[in-house]
Amino acid sequence: MKKLDLIIVGAQKAGTTSLNNYLKSHPKVSGHSTVEFSFFSDPSEYKKGYNQAIKNHFEDTNGDYFIAKNVTISLQEESMPRLREHNSDIKIVFLMREPVSRAYSAYNMAVKDGWMTRSFSELREIIHKKKYDDIMFRHFIKHGMYAQQINTILKYFSVEQVQLLFFEDLKRDPQKVCNLLFNWLDLPEYEIEHSIHNPTYQPRSKLYGSLLHKLRDENNPIKRLVKTIIPYSVFSFFGSKLLASNRSNNTFHAISEDDQKLLLSFYKPYNLELSQLLDKWGNEDSPFQSSQEWLKRM
Repeated sequence: MKKLDLIIVGAQKAGTTSLNNYLKSHPKVSGHSTVEFSFFSDPSEYKKGYNQAIKNHFEDTNGDYFIAKNVTISLQEESMPRLREHNSDIKIVFLMREPVSRAYSAYNMAVKDGWMTRSFSELREIIHKKKYDDIMFRHFIKHGMYAQQINTILKYFSVEQVQLLFFEDLKRDPQKVCNLLFNWLDLPEYEIEHSIHNPTYQPRSKLYGSLLHKLRDENNPIKRLVKTIIPYSVFSFFGSKLLASNRSNNTFHAISEDDQKLLLSFYKPYNLELSQLLDKWGNEDSPFQSSQEWLKRM
């Protein structure tokens, strides 16, 4: 089976779903139909082998180029050697977003999915008391500490293999971002259809959302049983439909000014580290200088 040519490894709520869908719309590209290609991050799936994973996640394998997305593996270092063993020459995309808005968007997604019922403002005490093992810190704050994730990637892959991009650019000009990546893959440019593929809305029912979250847990015996009965792609399709059925048309309220100030202060040293790290890519030559407005303000 053909190896992956490119993988999007993060960050969560930074436009990775949209980018993945844009890229796989190219007639020469095959991508997975599932939300995430979990082969490298799921030990049980990894044991079954890459060929089985392709059968589980890909509906079309006729493309000249294979791409995938998994937004967690840059936070799970044990996944990176697996990726390198799979293809040491793979191209890697890491998307970043202004970290405060990214954290709040991730929180709202968790509320939508039903597994988070705590107030976002609890992060104040968590940060003040340095409760870094708290689930809210791990899921909403840590994902925005980009320099740590990039350094993890660079332990296993060269700078030349990694493309750092910004959500703000993807939102502003998705065609320009995709053309950059098409050229990087030696593909002819292709006109994409612009849309937001993973918007965040409030849930219709928090109880229903909580039940769906429990059913999606890999340790749930019901999920394990169902996955042995029906194809993974079918299971993933119906799971996505159930989640979509619980979305209302209501968006979430804006982050409070106090919470925003707290997180801006928290992320400041991490953004400084990121700014220094970007110099490895010749940051001054980036075609997307406007994207780094939030980074320059830090």
